[in-house]
Amino acid sequence: MPWKPIIAGVSESAESAWAATVAWNIARAAESDCHLIHASDQAADIPVWVQTLVDIDELETKLTASTRQRIEEHLVGNVPFESLQHLEVRLGKPKWVLARVANEKDAGLLVLGGKKRSGRKFGGSTAFHVVQSVDVPTLIVVPSGKDPERVLAAVDLSHAAEPTIVAAQQVADFLGAKLKLIHVVEPMPDIPSYTIDLPEAQNIKRATEQFEQIVQPLIESGHIETDVVSGSADATIARVAEEWDADIVVIGSHGKGWVERILLGSTTQKLIRNMPASLLVVSVPEP
Repeated sequence: MPWKPIIAGVSESAESAWAATVAWNIARAAESDCHLIHASDQAADIPVWVQTLVDIDELETKLTASTRQRIEEHLVGNVPFESLQHLEVRLGKPKWVLARVANEKDAGLLVLGGKKRSGRKFGGSTAFHVVQSVDVPTLIVVPSGKDPERVLAAVDLSHAAEPTIVAAQQVADFLGAKLKLIHVVEPMPDIPSYTIDLPEAQNIKRATEQFEQIVQPLIESGHIETDVVSGSADATIARVAEEWDADIVVIGSHGKGWVERILLGSTTQKLIRNMPASLLVVSVPEP
């Protein structure tokens, strides 16, 4: 079944060129359309007293054309040549432009470039802000020079489990990649003045039973590996991704009201700030 259109955000960086290549390859495998979008917020700094003499439409047309030529020259030789015929330049801040384009085209996937283990610097990047702004599954890819072969999906036991698994299975199928599902059992919360008397082993046992009841019926193939592990979510997911040599990590992000859009879920936020691999963030609305 064809996927909805795939959008790749591109710029003058090696990371975005790789994002465009991955997006194009997934679109071909999914028999879907692929659109390369460059968002430019570099408007001319024209004094207010001169603005009445400026033809805004002509300025926008020329600025868009010159920007498109510059981006094309950068991408030529770094992305599939045919994909350049689907390059579009929009004026405005990247996070709002990409959110608007994704909505206009009813996109099924947004692909952006990222940097592996880039720490705090990545937290202020376009990719981080876009994830906060869009409701489309967003794949942040790190350059690897090879097709992804292993997809690791971290699944919680909330309403986000099903859409996270569906997205992970779709991506793995389109890429011909191996898929593994894990659930991380975090330590029992420390509630002031109230103690939950449940040994760790019993906590993991019950979580494993719940995982099997909720997740197993959602798995389409019997060849998908599953595991339940314990620890803090972000550190454990990163550790398993490294040990299993995952190319893509899939996580569900839910509860994105206006406060959550600013703060983002702590696990998602930490994984984006310290990328263990390419990261697919599946936005899941509250039920």
